[in-house]
Amino acid sequence: MATLPNASSMIKNQNNYYNTLSGNARNISDEISTSRNEAVNAYIDAINNSYAGAIANMQQATNTGISALNQQYQKAYDVNEINRLIAQRQLAEQMENMGLTNSGLNRTQMAALETQKANANASALQQKNAAANALRQQLNDYLANIETQKLQNAANARYNAANANASTLENLLGNAQNNAASMAQTQYGAQSSWAEMLAGQDFTAQQNALNRQHELNVAQENAKAAQIQADREAQQRYNNIIVSAQEKYGDLKDETALDNYLKKQVALGYLTTDQADQIAYGIMVK
Repeated sequence: MATLPNASSMIKNQNNYYNTLSGNARNISDEISTSRNEAVNAYIDAINNSYAGAIANMQQATNTGISALNQQYQKAYDVNEINRLIAQRQLAEQMENMGLTNSGLNRTQMAALETQKANANASALQQKNAAANALRQQLNDYLANIETQKLQNAANARYNAANANASTLENLLGNAQNNAASMAQTQYGAQSSWAEMLAGQDFTAQQNALNRQHELNVAQENAKAAQIQADREAQQRYNNIIVSAQEKYGDLKDETALDNYLKKQVALGYLTTDQADQIAYGIMVK
């Protein structure tokens, strides 16, 4: 005569089933997390690379400004030299008229004119260096601000990915626990039905019911696996849309074109309205 499984055996079976399901859930979660993290890294690289053009333009503007300062202050040096020549000629004529061309007074005043020119050149050089340093500081401040934005963008992206990874694992483990509990309930129901069968119920009908329940469990597992795959593809598509939007519209700052592009993605069902708003804000604000 057949015997019924005891409670200890049922609990052991449930634990073994949960361990198998949870192991599978962790493997799937690791795959999704790896894919999501790779997409986040690609997004961060694309965002960082998008700054290259603006940085190059700012550096070129700084170099152009410094070159312009060199030309501007060269004119000041030329004016100082012309003034010195004029003053020396006038002084030479005065000394000659007075018969003091070879006098100490003439040499002293000529030296004073040289000193005057040197002082004027030194003052112009100081002003030029101050203006050049101001341009360089402006460039350094801009680069520091860009670097801060890069770090903030990367931190936000990785924080969101970490939260999404944790949520994925939590959901998968929750499903595993529910499935294990469902298996235990099914086994308990089978045990009760088996007892009734041993009391006179039709064995074949009971076996068919168990088979149908097993097929239902398999179908549910397949459906959940398909949903996980669909979620993975949706996440990848979302990341691709972010990268594509940044590449097409990030440098142009064309808010209208970006908005039309994101609305199209919403209409196609690839984004929610909230996701589109978040992407637009992340691109246009940076």
